[in-house]
Amino acid sequence: MSSTAVPKTQLAHRRKPSTPPPVDSDNLEEIILHKLDSFLYKLETKLDRFEAFGLQKLSQVDESVQHAYDVLVKVRKGVIGEGWRKAEALVKIIEDNYEAMAGQAISDEDDDQENKDKTLRPKKQKVNSKTTKESADENASNGGLGVPSIAAVTSTSTYNRVSEVLGHLETKLQDVEEKYSYLLDSHTLSTAVATALHAAKSRLLTYDELPVEWRENPYIIRGYRFYKGYMDCIYSLVKVHNETCNIWTHVIGFFVMLSLAFFHLPHTLSWKDSSVYDKLTMIVFLVAAMKCLVCSAVWHTFNGIAHLPAKNKFACVDYTGITVLIAASILTTEYTALYCKPFARNVYMAVTALSGLGGAAFTWDPKFDSPEARGQRIIFFVGFAVAGLLGFLHASVYHGLLSTFFFYLPVFKSLFCYCLGVVVYAFLIPERWFPGTIFDFFGMSHNLWHICVFGGIYYHYVATVNLLEGAHAFSCSAH
Repeated sequence: MSSTAVPKTQLAHRRKPSTPPPVDSDNLEEIILHKLDSFLYKLETKLDRFEAFGLQKLSQVDESVQHAYDVLVKVRKGVIGEGWRKAEALVKIIEDNYEAMAGQAISDEDDDQENKDKTLRPKKQKVNSKTTKESADENASNGGLGVPSIAAVTSTSTYNRVSEVLGHLETKLQDVEEKYSYLLDSHTLSTAVATALHAAKSRLLTYDELPVEWRENPYIIRGYRFYKGYMDCIYSLVKVHNETCNIWTHVIGFFVMLSLAFFHLPHTLSWKDSSVYDKLTMIVFLVAAMKCLVCSAVWHTFNGIAHLPAKNKFACVDYTGITVLIAASILTTEYTALYCKPFARNVYMAVTALSGLGGAAFTWDPKFDSPEARGQRIIFFVGFAVAGLLGFLHASVYHGLLSTFFFYLPVFKSLFCYCLGVVVYAFLIPERWFPGTIFDFFGMSHNLWHICVFGGIYYHYVATVNLLEGAHAFSCSAH
């Protein structure tokens, strides 16, 4: 800050300006002082914020704002020191320093905009011997924005001039703040990450110790990891923390499904007597199911990484796994319910597959992973799953609602698991009722959600085996 800046000790004790007095011709001088004081308060607050983040000199941010600040400090000191004296001191300082305050901002405009706004710019006038009335007439002819000479100055013209200059400075300050806001946000994030990493070297963190971007569930108070390296996240697989159950429920689930694929499925009638397309449909579902479980385990392993872009990408991996699983599950029901209606079956399956691919791509939108979008994520996944009912309704047209219902009945156990999981996940049950207890580590809503997801996958596998065995009898029967 330049030598004209107000000392820090003075700034620290400056109070926010009070409510401005009502505008009338008798108290314009008081209003002008209030406007200056209000702007200086705002400017000093913002400049202190810049300096707190290492911008020791305002000129490092923007020289025009540095000049403006210096001049406004001169204005305030001059006005207070002179006891107002009919605004002469104020106008003189503005006239002498106007270019430093607003000239650079104006010169940065495009030529076309310069010509357009030419009549709106204040003009510096020399002191002359015109009367107050003549000066006021000339000021009016220039749109009311010209500055009269010191000898002929009026409170009204001073008010107009100060308002004009402060308007330029408000705009300039906003531009600078927007330009450098990302630096301030980055500095805040870096500081929070460094603090959390230091604390996490010796212990698990609490919710409040995490940087804001890593906070998901305010009812899980303890047990958070925070690591700088990926290997630290991998080593945490064998440690106890609040993601241990989330990781291992789906790691174990993956190996269960893998065992079913290799040791159970080949011995079922749905596999032995099935066509190539039957087998392919089952394989697609099993791959999608195991992919979902792996993606979930990967996300929960690495969600404590102290690198925000990487954390966000791991979250998207998890969302992609869920989307693909939903699409694959719907495909199995459409394939079996419309088994002997190839045209309708292929149309439904193509639309579902494309929707799944589009939905998977959509989950990589940065906004999709934001804490504010939690409700939207739930609606997206539930809505996509409900779309699978269209195949059920179409099949009921061919075979009747009751027959179609009984054909789909094996799927209901899977649907019940998913619905139960969505309820506990959406309402954060039970930790919302018992925050900071054993549920920080075991039995939290996300643990229950994982168990429900595995139950949904397992029961859908069993249902698909049954659906494939009965698909020909149901879909090809005459009605």
